[in-house]
Amino acid sequence: KLTYGARVGLNWTITPSHQSWITYSPQRAEYDDPNPVYVILRKDILNAVSLGWRYSIDRSWQCSLETDYQHNKSSIEIYEYERTQVKLNLMYRLF
Repeated sequence: KLTYGARVGLNWTITPSHQSWITYSPQRAEYDDPNPVYVILRKDILNAVSLGWRYSIDRSWQCSLETDYQHNKSSIEIYEYERTQVKLNLMYRLF
């Protein structure tokens, strides 16, 4: 399988304790052998976008909220999908 892609992103520091970001990640995958069930070569194109925000409560604690959207287009319909995830994180730094 041959896979290649890229990631492009922007980060903003709104205030010293508030940061936000956006990323775009296109990826293409081409499989070497035909799918044994569908007897065709599988080719996928994945596009992903992520948007997030982080709040630094103090030096040790951070809270972040992020949403991800993915769309996979495939030459075999069963492998096509759209996915949206929302994540809330709470992080404590030891050092």
